[in-house]
Amino acid sequence: MMTLSCRANSAVSTGAIRVSSSIMEVQLIRSLQAEPELQKRGCGVAATSEGILISPAGRNRGVWAWRNGAFAYTPQGFTAPTVEVETVAEAVQHTVQVICGDS
Repeated sequence: MMTLSCRANSAVSTGAIRVSSSIMEVQLIRSLQAEPELQKRGCGVAATSEGILISPAGRNRGVWAWRNGAFAYTPQGFTAPTVEVETVAEAVQHTVQVICGDS
């Protein structure tokens, strides 16, 4: 069983359903870990207290976190997200094509 250390964050209302950040981040990390293209490129994925750390070729690139009903990506060294997407699939696609695309 995988244990994830996700930050304590309030639940977010998505329509009539409230979804916590930890549930959404678990869905994202599982999808990222299962993505063969990320494995092929050596792009690491790890749960941290900030969210999901993306590490292409062992370099810390940034963190995905579930905030206000969307996945927000904050590159290392930035104080605010530069990308927001609504679905796990969009976050995986952005990670493969942009974040780990040059590794």
